[in-house]
Amino acid sequence: MSNRVTVDQVITMPIGEVSDLPAGQLEMLVADIEALKNHAKKLDDWIGGALMLKYADKAEAVRAEQNKAVGTVRFDDPGDDDYEVVSELDKKVEWDQAKLAAMVPVVEGWCRENPDDRLESYLQVKKTYSVPELAYVNWPKPLKDQFTPARTVKPGKAKYKIVKKGDK
Repeated sequence: MSNRVTVDQVITMPIGEVSDLPAGQLEMLVADIEALKNHAKKLDDWIGGALMLKYADKAEAVRAEQNKAVGTVRFDDPGDDDYEVVSELDKKVEWDQAKLAAMVPVVEGWCRENPDDRLESYLQVKKTYSVPELAYVNWPKPLKDQFTPARTVKPGKAKYKIVKKGDK
């Protein structure tokens, strides 16, 4: 019989008792939890791959019918009247670094003409330039039009859920 506390036991223990466990026990619990997370990630990837294999073509066809490159679509699960599939395809925005670097003077000029605006509201200068998507979509059209050639939108990773009809 072992004195080792398992993750199933620790979840039922008061937090004070858990904090009183010896460092070796806590280290083993942390390692167990990390192994569970890795296992869950592998399962998630495996089932996600199966869902993609089963539903990707249908989701792509529904997006084409709805003239949507990205976003959420819903469609019936073939062969099961009680379920529908929800497919989410996020957009992935990439910015041409050379073009953004060349646009810094444009933003600086814009900010001089609009004193309430600050450079940081439009660009984040780190090792690379980036433009927060929420900021970009809310920019004034004249400024946005100058930046659009530096912006590329690609689909992200598709996600699928199977939901009982009527559930959201």
